[in-house]
Amino acid sequence: MNSGLTYGKVFEAVGDFSAIGRGAALDCRILLEAGYRVSVVSKLIDADLKKEVDWHPLYVPPRGFALQWLSARHYLLGAMKAQHADVIHAHQPQISDSCDVFQCHFLTRAVAKRGLLAPWRGKKALTRGQEEIVLRAEDRYYRRLANLKSRLGGLSAPRILFISDLMQREFHSLYGDPIWMKSWCKLRLLPLFQTKPRGGKPAKSGRPRRASGWWSGFWAAPTSAKGSSVC
Repeated sequence: MNSGLTYGKVFEAVGDFSAIGRGAALDCRILLEAGYRVSVVSKLIDADLKKEVDWHPLYVPPRGFALQWLSARHYLLGAMKAQHADVIHAHQPQISDSCDVFQCHFLTRAVAKRGLLAPWRGKKALTRGQEEIVLRAEDRYYRRLANLKSRLGGLSAPRILFISDLMQREFHSLYGDPIWMKSWCKLRLLPLFQTKPRGGKPAKSGRPRRASGWWSGFWAAPTSAKGSSVC
């Protein structure tokens, strides 16, 4: 492993635990293959990936969905203090204002608008109560993100990566266009990850490998913002 740039991944389960987890693990493996250092904050991580990255364990309360969700910011930020990365890519809205790239996978408010949350009656009432708590908290984090001009220390506001055009439109409809969007709607991480890391050897493949699907938009957004899922 060379002494070049370090990519930081932050998600509670990085690996074959969910669709998001598998995508997060793919991100890490692509950067590792390209010759970069990778630092991961997570509770769960694939055993083979754990051997290749700098892993920082994350604590998650054992039960209570609302408790887990509301306490996540505290534990995530605590674990991230030990993470030294040049760019941090996060997937949880609780820290969407504390990373360089935030990837939006889910909008609870969009689900609620379509009447798809649990009912307020019977055995599902407790589940619905927890969903309501999370819904309101998520709204607060996303409104803050949409109106964030800069982070602590004068760092630029996070760039948002949406998993689809529909997700992007829903976010903008619910929370407005991010303040920085007018000046930079295209996400480009390639300048951060050159094929020859500082102080290190060139990547084996000569350039970071591009994958099909949503990942391909991570490296460089389309030249036109129209139809792009990044902004």
